[in-house]
Amino acid sequence: MPTFDTLKYNGVERTFANWGFILDSCVSKRGNQKVDTFAATIGGADITADPTFPYWAAVEVRTGRVSAGGTDNTFSGGTLRFQGKRIRSPMKANGAYSGVTYEFQGPWYDLDVSPYLQSFKGVSSNFSPGEVILNTAAYPFISTGGLRFISAGDQIQGILQFVLDGYAAQGLPAPFRYVGRNLHSGAIDLNVSGIGTGVVSENTDASGAPYNYPLNAGTTIDLSLFKLFLKSEIVRPQSAAQFLQKILEWSPRTNVAFDYTTTPPTIYFKNIDNAGDANFALFDGGPTGGHKSIEIQQLDDLVPSSIIIGYRITNTSGGSSAIDYRKDKYGPHGANSASDPDSGPGVIVQILDLQGYTVSFAQGQLDCEPLGCIGGSHASRRIWWASRRGGELAKLEDYRARFQDKTGSATSIPNAKIYYTSAGVDSTGAAVAAGQEFTSADYSFFTNRLVRGTQHAWMTLAGGTPVKSVRAKVVAAMEFVEYDAASVTSSETDRKGTITGRHSATDQQHCNIELTNGVSGSYSTIASFVAGESFILGNGGIAQYLFNMLSKLQYEGEYVKVEQDFATGVNLLNRVNFTGGRAEWATMKAQIQDITEHWGRKETSIRIGVARHLNADQLSALLNMGRLRRAWYNPMLQADNTVPSSGEIDMPITAGQANTVEGLNITPTQSFPDYSSLPTGTTPGVLNAIVRINPARATFADTLN
Repeated sequence: MPTFDTLKYNGVERTFANWGFILDSCVSKRGNQKVDTFAATIGGADITADPTFPYWAAVEVRTGRVSAGGTDNTFSGGTLRFQGKRIRSPMKANGAYSGVTYEFQGPWYDLDVSPYLQSFKGVSSNFSPGEVILNTAAYPFISTGGLRFISAGDQIQGILQFVLDGYAAQGLPAPFRYVGRNLHSGAIDLNVSGIGTGVVSENTDASGAPYNYPLNAGTTIDLSLFKLFLKSEIVRPQSAAQFLQKILEWSPRTNVAFDYTTTPPTIYFKNIDNAGDANFALFDGGPTGGHKSIEIQQLDDLVPSSIIIGYRITNTSGGSSAIDYRKDKYGPHGANSASDPDSGPGVIVQILDLQGYTVSFAQGQLDCEPLGCIGGSHASRRIWWASRRGGELAKLEDYRARFQDKTGSATSIPNAKIYYTSAGVDSTGAAVAAGQEFTSADYSFFTNRLVRGTQHAWMTLAGGTPVKSVRAKVVAAMEFVEYDAASVTSSETDRKGTITGRHSATDQQHCNIELTNGVSGSYSTIASFVAGESFILGNGGIAQYLFNMLSKLQYEGEYVKVEQDFATGVNLLNRVNFTGGRAEWATMKAQIQDITEHWGRKETSIRIGVARHLNADQLSALLNMGRLRRAWYNPMLQADNTVPSSGEIDMPITAGQANTVEGLNITPTQSFPDYSSLPTGTTPGVLNAIVRINPARATFADTLN
């Protein structure tokens, strides 16, 4: 029985001839990461009539279909070669010719016209603002707020699923299908509440945290892509197809192809190093079949002797910059081998400028005085209480004040007691109330008075002990006598002069001060730190990546074969070898970029070649982009040593300084009632007058009276 090429539209399958196609105009093209097309011209068509195939008409193209008479819908067997939608239809008419050419495009078209958006989980709602953080998952991949690193494979699947969800939401048929990670409630579940059952290395994020759901068997996204984690990169809104191309720039030996034998077509992302071989014999044909022509070129110039990446790194510390250099070398003998050349023919050297770390510092000074009111001798305690850097009790500065009782016997200053002036926490972090006395741990911890400077949470002592401070009231009961003349011998029992005042053993002297465990000196901490741009030396580095990409001998060219019904069945998921030519061609594993089928001549043209960016300059430039730098700001910094952070600035952790120097106490204007009869119980008093006193106008005599 005869075989036919057919096209099916709107439930009707008929031959090319019955559709009115000019056979030589029927051409199909399939390409890596580009739109597959099938084009055919209906000769003599009236360009003013309604189109045979309206916009977005879905068609199926088959070859080798068997039918006795070739009438509509009587076909069987054969191969489904193409599925797509009618997009363009250029029309031509002149005195000698008229016709309409219809172009149908495969599912890459649907990826190209569908924008990809990410959803972000907010406090009260979820929103897709259009911004995409590539290679990073957001809601609904993870049900909680925030972001997570994901593999290139998961990012690709997320894009595919987003497009399919968009078509379903509009009631449109799915333009393609794929097999990847299991879905949970319609979304990829990348939470880490459980561990998937798949291979661990294929189901973890960049930090090794396991994903919930494993990969399905027979995934159409290459397993290598689920092991590839790329840096996060904020990208402007663009189509799903553009995002896929951007991700695959990092895997130049990965082809994207559609299997049109399934409905809808199945999309594949295949690393050709894992692909099946398509072997073609050379010089085996003639005018009616077999090999017709070949054009091939070995790209020996892409094969390096070694790759050397020089990193020129600019580090900045405290405002001063310094340049550092690091070398990443890889060759046939591995990483940094002396057996591989450092210069000469075939050595590829690249210099990559990296921004190194940037660190800034916060500095502060503390001026502290040992707390001399506890321990030591009476003399040392008196010195501390009298000092402006100590208790600030000015009356003890000279020996007009002498410590003696009524009989002239010497008294002494006891060890002071210390009380919290406000509620808070003690040196161990336990809660304390205002007026509570220091614990024994506090007495041992807060041993200095903070005279000048401010304690900050970032300050630490040698060994890393945090510096703390507390506002406290220091109290000591002192019995002493005040004379109008100083002691001649500085003796506490000297009675020279006239007594002007006497303090009993219960009279308390006090001062309000700030106590600390800090010591006098300079303190410094890192205020902010921006990590340098990342790089890897040796295994896993750019030099190795470039060498692995370039060390495989690449080929480019075109092979044309004539055959009935396109029986070769070659597709973009194959890698090409030629037999009957040079020995190395039989195992060259060339990458297919385009396949063109001329239906009239039954010719298949296969173009092999490398990715557009597969050279040292372009690959290294690509890998030098998209690096993520994280800025760290010290959360312990306080108000007078701030750097930009979360937008909040804490006030200094300090009790502040107290002015305990005695001075004139001026009371504001006051009013006093003058009763002629005082109130008693519920009986109101008899008011005689209201006396108003203005201290600013009162004389000394007035205030005494």
